[in-house]
Amino acid sequence: QGRMNCERQTVQHPGTGELLWQHATRHDYPEGLATRTPPDNLPPVEWLTYGSGYIAGLKLGDVPLVDFTRDRLHRETQRTSGAYEQNTLYSATGQLLSHTFSDPVLNREYGYNDNGQLVHIRGVHQEEDYRYDGAGRLISARHNDLLRRHATDLAGNRVADREQYPALPAMWRDNRISEDVAYFYHHDA
Repeated sequence: QGRMNCERQTVQHPGTGELLWQHATRHDYPEGLATRTPPDNLPPVEWLTYGSGYIAGLKLGDVPLVDFTRDRLHRETQRTSGAYEQNTLYSATGQLLSHTFSDPVLNREYGYNDNGQLVHIRGVHQEEDYRYDGAGRLISARHNDLLRRHATDLAGNRVADREQYPALPAMWRDNRISEDVAYFYHHDA
């Protein structure tokens, strides 16, 4: 079926061709999904899946490495690996609201405007804010104390910051961008 079912890696001495090292890994596809990989001399790696291939966990031999909990839309809501835990919360409309971790310093919250656009991300060491114009285009992004503005021409094309790159034009002839800060463009007719 065109699937890789075995992989063999070898290292040979460049001068003599003598085999110095080799390793083989087999891939098992019960029910058409790659769910088990037994490497040479190691316990098998197993992907625990359900349905059409949604991953529910990963094991090395009999030892669980990571477990995933999903909601009825198959979105990840919890991930656990040993003492590590991550929880994900979504809004009723499917937007990411928060990530919470076993280490609270990693927690993040996400906020949206009435148009459903991301307007902020908050964490212990992270503050990001996003602003949009009336047409829904991103006009600025602030990460902690660093503000980055995004300007557009009348046709809605992204243009370079006029203060930072005053040599670039404010408007593009025929609505065709010919250059930006890093590239030059050539258009047919």
